[in-house]
Amino acid sequence: MACEPYPGIAWQAMQYAVGFRRLGHDSYYFETSSSWPYDPIRKSRVNTSGYAVSYMAQVAEMFRIKRPLGLSEKLWDKAWFGLDRESAEELLAEADVVFSITGSTAWQKKV
Repeated sequence: MACEPYPGIAWQAMQYAVGFRRLGHDSYYFETSSSWPYDPIRKSRVNTSGYAVSYMAQVAEMFRIKRPLGLSEKLWDKAWFGLDRESAEELLAEADVVFSITGSTAWQKKV
């Protein structure tokens, strides 16, 4: 959603987050990517996360997702934006379920 900031992708992601919340679950949105985010203002992929994090927060607010949001641009550098790394990894490690919408996220087992 944040790395590909188009309305259809936002709706695709948020319908699950909202649905799980309505079913009574704590619902968080995390996004991982192996590519740099697209910035529609610059009309190109950029090596910064400023627009992506801001967009993700705006969309989450529209859908009333007030839980932590996390964006990891590059899986291999373990950098998180919008939420600190320790908090993101702790939430993911303790989750009852991690739901991957597109199946494009590589699962990494913590050793």
